[in-house]
Amino acid sequence: MQRLRWGAWVACGLVLGACGADKAPGASSFAEDASSGSDAEAMRDAGVDSGVQDSGAQDSDVQDSGVQDSAIQPDTALDSSEAPDAAPGDTSTDPTGPTPAEPPPAPEVGDRIEIVSVTVRTGTNTNAETDAPVELCLADGLCSRLNVVDVNDRENGNTEVYHLEVDLPVGAIDRVTLRTPDDDPDNDRWTPACVDIRVDGAPLHCNDAIPVHIGTGDSAGEVVSWTDPRGVHQACTSCWGGALTHGPLIGPPGPTSVRVWARADATRLTGLRLGTTRDLRDAPVVAWAWPRAEDDFTVDLVAEGLAPDTEYFYRVEVGDDTTQPVRSLRTAPEATQALPTRLAFGSCTRQVEQPIFTPILATRPDLFLFIGDNNYANSRDRDALRWHYRRFRGVRERGELVANTPTLAIWDDHDFLANNSNGTCPGRADALGAFEEYWANPAHGLPEAPGVFFNYRWGAAELFLLDCRMHRPDVGDGGRTCEPEANPPDLPREGGPLGAVQERWLVERLSASDAVFKLVACGSRFTPAGSLDSWAAFPEASARLTEAIADQQVGGVVFLSGDIHRSALATVPGITYDVPEITSSPLANSNSTCNPDAAGQIACFDDGNSFVLIDIDPTLPDPTLTASVRDESGAQVVEMVIRRSELE
Repeated sequence: MQRLRWGAWVACGLVLGACGADKAPGASSFAEDASSGSDAEAMRDAGVDSGVQDSGAQDSDVQDSGVQDSAIQPDTALDSSEAPDAAPGDTSTDPTGPTPAEPPPAPEVGDRIEIVSVTVRTGTNTNAETDAPVELCLADGLCSRLNVVDVNDRENGNTEVYHLEVDLPVGAIDRVTLRTPDDDPDNDRWTPACVDIRVDGAPLHCNDAIPVHIGTGDSAGEVVSWTDPRGVHQACTSCWGGALTHGPLIGPPGPTSVRVWARADATRLTGLRLGTTRDLRDAPVVAWAWPRAEDDFTVDLVAEGLAPDTEYFYRVEVGDDTTQPVRSLRTAPEATQALPTRLAFGSCTRQVEQPIFTPILATRPDLFLFIGDNNYANSRDRDALRWHYRRFRGVRERGELVANTPTLAIWDDHDFLANNSNGTCPGRADALGAFEEYWANPAHGLPEAPGVFFNYRWGAAELFLLDCRMHRPDVGDGGRTCEPEANPPDLPREGGPLGAVQERWLVERLSASDAVFKLVACGSRFTPAGSLDSWAAFPEASARLTEAIADQQVGGVVFLSGDIHRSALATVPGITYDVPEITSSPLANSNSTCNPDAAGQIACFDDGNSFVLIDIDPTLPDPTLTASVRDESGAQVVEMVIRRSELE
């Protein structure tokens, strides 16, 4: 075992090795044990439930360079009443167990239809997919092209959703016709396997036995236009195979509350059943919601009045479907509880195959952080963004992780708008809307500074998850692939990647925190040796942050970052102490190459996908944070131990 020392930090690394006796107390060795067996064995040993569905633009963020800029004055502090609160509603605990909730009334039905939601599944037979245009007609003169912008839709086995804004009287839809408007005499035919239709969320039509191909050729069963001979009818529940299409996903819990995300196929009453044992027959439904078409049928189910640091068992039920697996979740510990904490984090998932989430789940983290490039939509179109969220939420291994582990998320450039995108690019509101629909974060920015930033407390650790895109100024980065909008907001470069309001919020919250370790996460790297797509492009903002840490005597700060397609352990120069920076990337993408001479770098891994596991032990006289880089199998590559006394 090679053991090295940088300053007072201890790092040890050996490919497929571990630190052995120096592992942080309380840190589990389960990951190393589980990775030697099969995925199924690891999942079974971890007590993990499955039951999720399967599913279906390389970036330039991997170059390092330096920049220079002019200085500005620090901003004033932000009033704490304006800051996002990570645990809304945590006011009391019911010692008798979960309390039943009254279901809300059904949505009112008007005399006009505003949204027609169409779900289409392409067949799985050879050559079922098509790039040829397809239209859906629902009445005379009521036809619409089925096309998701920026997405290669209607691929083999894929399921797409099209939300069509209309203004129609109820009852106007009298047929379901699929046709191609293509004038190519022998175009690329399409095999539809299922079509379902909802009007303002209400189920109207479903047919999963369509007997034709749509095309202009003369192959057997190929027709230019096909009208369902049974008219508008319901022969199936949905084209997803059930009423719950995606999820569940456990959001970050509070000490007395839990939050679970789900997506339904339609506006069906959706509930969270919660109990103290795995047998939920007598357990109450503690939260209800009606999924809406305007939210792509996604819901957050929030239950309150629970006991801190307590295991509960849950099931999401859509309509009368009670067939979903029973899974477990846990409320957060109180801030005063000095308990060992384990979290994992990573970034950059572009490839559809994502096996790394199985070994992540096998480590049994208390929390998992997605810190950017969580998909590669590279689009400003809301339905395209939703398409990518649904696609990756349906990846089996990823779905199992988020259904069994509290999950927090921020974005970076590719799941924001485009490569190296910033606050001048158009489409920001739609990007934020789609993000809010598909993640169960407890807060989203501030009224005067919308975004994905928030802070969250888990025992001895507090997380400050930043939005480093929404308010980021343009720096003339040649890698940016979105054009600024006609009248972009005034974002001076000296304001940095956070903007003035978010920066004040961060400093105020850091100064007020009494957490042993304070983890500050951004999709972009903090190192001054980074590229134009990092904090290195904003030296004034970087200086203000390190000065605030020193002036406010904020101890225990650790930076978390992603983006660069390699994992690294490094230091960022500070005033009273150098701040550790832990970079985790990629989870499912190609690698960039480590630079052995990079300033501040302690260790680097570029041989495949990876994630970082962090163990915090506040029970020691000198609490420790142990960061472990793990490869795609879960094997440890390098480990670094940080003592709290070194961050003062």
